[in-house]
Amino acid sequence: MIQYIPGNISSDIPGIIVLSHGPFAKALVDTASLILGELDNVAVLAIENEDDLDEYQEQLQTMHRIFPKGSIFLVDLYGGTPYNQLVIFAHTKQVDVHALTGMSLNMLIEALSLRSECSGAELIESLEAIVNVGIVNVGKTILLNLKTERIICT
Repeated sequence: MIQYIPGNISSDIPGIIVLSHGPFAKALVDTASLILGELDNVAVLAIENEDDLDEYQEQLQTMHRIFPKGSIFLVDLYGGTPYNQLVIFAHTKQVDVHALTGMSLNMLIEALSLRSECSGAELIESLEAIVNVGIVNVGKTILLNLKTERIICT
């Protein structure tokens, strides 16, 4: 199991708990910190093949408890083990969890940028509305630019 909290934990801003299979979540957090600097109120909990699900569930509950109200979860894959464990936690403990699947670097950076303005369900809704802007068909964009601009090749 990979557990990682790169900065400080504060009650002033919503936390972002990043869940994944393997080292994906840690790599995203490390990359975001290269771009944005030190990240506070961020945690990683990643499951690996040999991990015990009960232990993972305990760590998930601990992370939920140590971060302030309005914190969110970003999850790598809908229907995967981290997602399923989050759903089990929400159901068995009767807690509201604010989470989004399909996480990416774009999603994490947007969450980090927006969390000073909103939290919880509102933050998830904002992310849901804007993260697809970061998905671009590069070939199509190049063709569109070629058609709309006068590009002279020599």
